[in-house]
Amino acid sequence: MRFVKKSIVYLIVLVILGISCGGRNIKKIDVSKNDTSLNNQIKKDSEELDSLSSLLINKNKVGVLKINFNQDTLSLVSDGDLTWNFFGVSATPKELKKKYTIFSSERDTMFYNTSTKNSNSGIILTSSSSYFFFKKLDNQELNQQEDTEYQRAMRRDIQLHYAIIKDSITLAYGIKLGMSKKEFFNKIFGYYEIGLINRINVIMNSDPAGDELDVYFLFEKEILNEIIIKSVY
Repeated sequence: MRFVKKSIVYLIVLVILGISCGGRNIKKIDVSKNDTSLNNQIKKDSEELDSLSSLLINKNKVGVLKINFNQDTLSLVSDGDLTWNFFGVSATPKELKKKYTIFSSERDTMFYNTSTKNSNSGIILTSSSSYFFFKKLDNQELNQQEDTEYQRAMRRDIQLHYAIIKDSITLAYGIKLGMSKKEFFNKIFGYYEIGLINRINVIMNSDPAGDELDVYFLFEKEILNEIIIKSVY
């Protein structure tokens, strides 16, 4: 009788272990399927990005040299007006106020320059919705500028350092807030119908050397909602 009881106990234990192992095997199969699905998505994204890069680099209006896509951000490196002549005028408080009538306030400010470890003066230019911060360059920073004929002609003692644009002012290529993503791509590339573009919410443009300004175009519900400009310094 005792032997029979022990046999029953052993049988119950084996059944439980069998169920447990079976569950583990099912989980492994699910993970494998998930990995396959993820790899297929990565491969599809890579193929779409290669296609997108080829198309956009060979057919664009803004001098695109390089393209990268990560999560929801399309990063461009370009050497056209989208990079060097973004406002159509020199990026100084005087020239911007002359071209755009939205600016209502200009004031001097002081800030701590982390690169030179010194306090520097600057200018803040604002409208009801937008904010521009210009840094006044000291002698050391002026002397660090590349000493070419072009640089000497373009050299100025003030530099746009940071900006948030929330007003609908017209920029290079007719870009302005409120335009749809489709309109934006048509403005700079001439077309829109590429599947990967539907997943893009941020477009970042920088200069080839990567030592000037990065410009971020932020889309919300397919509409250009905000533009942020950041100096790399």
